[in-house]
Amino acid sequence: LCCDEAATNIIEHAYGGESSNPVTVTTISQSNAFIIQLHDEGNSFDPNAVPQPKTPDGSESISAKAIERLQIGGLGIHFMRNLMDDVQFQFDANSGNTLTLIKYINQEKAA
Repeated sequence: LCCDEAATNIIEHAYGGESSNPVTVTTISQSNAFIIQLHDEGNSFDPNAVPQPKTPDGSESISAKAIERLQIGGLGIHFMRNLMDDVQFQFDANSGNTLTLIKYINQEKAA
């Protein structure tokens, strides 16, 4: 879900809807973590400027009941930040943008 949201955001926002531009996806499996990196050469953005998703009246936190009434914007980053253990954004004017999504593997559950 997080990888899909990230790729959609890259196509829509970094590339302005042009899906023919490159997005490089790298996966790394370590003993204690699974890492997904998405790299693009599109426009960068400030992830801290993306507002938390809100219901139209702003009175509810995001719950199963409220999800149908959410206003558009910020939900993808919200999912990434809440479903992954670490989310890192890197922007470089020369080499492009890299988003790193990390999910740590609980060794006790795997045993």
